[in-house]
Amino acid sequence: MRGLEALLVLVLLTAWVAGFVLVIRRLRVGRARWRVGVHSRGDGTTLVQLERPGERPVTLRELPPAMDSIDFAANLRVAMEDAEAQAAELNRS
Repeated sequence: MRGLEALLVLVLLTAWVAGFVLVIRRLRVGRARWRVGVHSRGDGTTLVQLERPGERPVTLRELPPAMDSIDFAANLRVAMEDAEAQAAELNRS
């Protein structure tokens, strides 16, 4: 009889801990995450921004419209890498 009670306590304790872990994970996932967005203004300027629902976007880099295509591609790639690294850092904290 004691073995059955111990097993029942073990099962209930395991279920309680598992429920607690699931609640904590749900709270972390529910938090809005930063992401990278690339947008164009009407004048042709390209913006690389950090975006999060419910907040104003943070502009990290503006690329002018009159850039050479090779320079534009290189600068956009660097800006995206920087923005993704910053978004990852903000999402960790």
